[in-house]
Amino acid sequence: MRRGMIGKLYADNVSRAYAGFENVSLRDTLPEKNVDFIISVKRITSNTYINSTAYTNDSFIQFSISCLAGGGTASYGGITKTLAASTTTVVTFGKYAGVDDGTPSSGPLTISGNYYQVKYIPFNSAKSTTSYAMRNCLTGVVQWFGSQMLYVDGLFSGNIQVPDAPDLPYRLNIASIGCLMGKQVPVFGDERPANTVATSIPINFIRQLVKLTRAGGAFAGCTGLLSIPEDLFETNELLESVYDSDISGVTDAGAFEGCTHLSSLPSKLFWRQKKLLSLENCFKGCSLLRGSTPVDSLGHKLWERYSRSASGCFTGCSGLVDYADIPADWK
Repeated sequence: MRRGMIGKLYADNVSRAYAGFENVSLRDTLPEKNVDFIISVKRITSNTYINSTAYTNDSFIQFSISCLAGGGTASYGGITKTLAASTTTVVTFGKYAGVDDGTPSSGPLTISGNYYQVKYIPFNSAKSTTSYAMRNCLTGVVQWFGSQMLYVDGLFSGNIQVPDAPDLPYRLNIASIGCLMGKQVPVFGDERPANTVATSIPINFIRQLVKLTRAGGAFAGCTGLLSIPEDLFETNELLESVYDSDISGVTDAGAFEGCTHLSSLPSKLFWRQKKLLSLENCFKGCSLLRGSTPVDSLGHKLWERYSRSASGCFTGCSGLVDYADIPADWK
């Protein structure tokens, strides 16, 4: 039977199974709340991560943040900088390009206002060709962002510590976690490095993202990951893509591409994602995978549920027991 027909039968079965039942997450009923984003960071000496001898005595933190109307502020070490409204602001604290603003080497960074995206940025200059400005800078999260945050692409890329979230009493509306911990392909000569140290995924944080639609390259290149939580994406029923570009439009990595130490896949991974469209390169290069590929509650494999191809999804995963059953346009 053609996969397209199997996909249709699967959709029909799911529709009947859910007839008269609205699967609404309890988090949808929580109130929205705008709170400050407070993180603990440390200034990084430039010669620890840039491929240049210029400004080797610099020590700073740097990130980009996009604000809605009203703008906001970023405060660190007693110094406050304005975040412009309706645009993206590059914020730097510390000694950068030989100029020091006098901030301490470590401490809490508080971001306040009507912001919707916090993202680390590459230098986009001759000073760096392969490094990311906030690499290894984050040391902890004091208070997570509120309901106004929509995108956190690259938030933990290159950072040693990947803190999880507490069970928040308010709703998060985050829609995209592109390159959350994973590697971003080069842009203008720069690239965002993957987190190769973290051994686990911040599952509680992701569990609260009931509005999540995009996770392209979220964990790509995270060679320290040993396993995928059994209930990953369990509450993210709106998820549409684990391959497409992040909010900057430049990522083309699959969610777990290059996770070379993963040894198995959760049996029900993606089983709730009825809107999932893009699975390209999802497990590409995960050469240590053993066991079977995920199935849904009806026993259908991923390629039986989706009529479209997903090139590269299982490239290099020949150790899977059902690898021979995987269609050619999924390898």
